[in-house]
Amino acid sequence: MQKVSDEIRAVSDETGAGVADLSESVYQAISAGVDAGHAVGFVKDMTIAAKAGFTDTTTAVNGVTTVLNAYGKSAEEATAVTDQMLLAQNFGKTSFGEMAQSMGNVILWFYCCPHEERYPDQRGHYRAQGGLQQHSEAICRSGETGSVPWP
Repeated sequence: MQKVSDEIRAVSDETGAGVADLSESVYQAISAGVDAGHAVGFVKDMTIAAKAGFTDTTTAVNGVTTVLNAYGKSAEEATAVTDQMLLAQNFGKTSFGEMAQSMGNVILWFYCCPHEERYPDQRGHYRAQGGLQQHSEAICRSGETGSVPWP
């Protein structure tokens, strides 16, 4: 436990984020399935993404882990997710935080689309269809109307 505390303090010193906020984000990351041994490093990356996306670390953690879990991806792929979300932010009329907060609804919308073919993954779970790029584009378009489309 002391090792984790020391790592959190080091991330706080490096990023300027508060220890309490980082601790909460580490807890949220672990709760969402990020391996405990990699959670502090994951949160450090989310802290950097949160700053670039003008949001807080916990919102970034929640949004990115929602995407990772929906697509059955590992935490090692989080940078690709944050890059796509930041790109969508830069081209759309939305922010990283707004996307993170609505990502579950957008993924659900794509999952429920009747025209999408859905196949179970190796464990028999159904995952969100389409790709993160399609979903990010949908979120960008939702900023034009102020709402996420619903079937």
